[in-house]
Amino acid sequence: MVPNVIWNMRYLRHLYMCGHKTLACLQFDTLEHLQTLSEVHVNSWKQNNSTKLVSLRKLGIRGNLSSDTRAFFKSLAALPQLQSLNLHAEDAEFPSLAQLASLHSLVKLHLSGRIPLFPMPEEFPPTLSQLTLEFSRLEQKSIDILAKLPRLETLRLKAQSYREADLTISVNGFAQLEFLEFNSLDSLQNFNVEGDAIPRLRNFRIANCKGLIMLPAGMKNVTSLHELEVEEMPKVFVDRLRGDDFHKVQHISSLTFI
Repeated sequence: MVPNVIWNMRYLRHLYMCGHKTLACLQFDTLEHLQTLSEVHVNSWKQNNSTKLVSLRKLGIRGNLSSDTRAFFKSLAALPQLQSLNLHAEDAEFPSLAQLASLHSLVKLHLSGRIPLFPMPEEFPPTLSQLTLEFSRLEQKSIDILAKLPRLETLRLKAQSYREADLTISVNGFAQLEFLEFNSLDSLQNFNVEGDAIPRLRNFRIANCKGLIMLPAGMKNVTSLHELEVEEMPKVFVDRLRGDDFHKVQHISSLTFI
């Protein structure tokens, strides 16, 4: 049992919790100077008054987020300085995320959990520039939505975030994207880039995508790309990239194999 004394640490700026339900009784809404609150369980979050956390910039919440979603997102919208949000839906899927649009200062968003109702472009935070997804089980139509986000500069698709065999970035897609990561996308077999998609991409990291055997021909049109990092990819993928497919990446100044 952790003593309920954190509330008295008035000048505490960074608090890292372990996400356990047993910490739900802890009071932290007296910490006006708190800037980082990480791995807090949703039950604990609901027991505190978020309107008092006027300095909070970075927040991580885990647990079952499906109950009373309106009040939950209202509590997040009450944080005027919030720039980074990490939500982990444990043993459950995300509810509707349409209320993300109310987070007007949010720049960085990390979602871990299945998303059955993917938000439309106008339902994302208007200032969002960095997005990480895990276990989301997305389809192509969700990628098409992400491709329309006007300020998105960084996209990380991690373990089981995509469930289809084919992924296409369509013409004019991801106009502002500068960093793209594919990591542990077990279902992915074919990746396509159409026309002048991702025109500002500078860094592309691809790791542990065991079903993918080659980069798309469209990568040679991404002339802005400066760095390609290939990690734990199948031998056939690496051999093609060093051989028959080298013309697709010969314009890239930094090509790293790990």
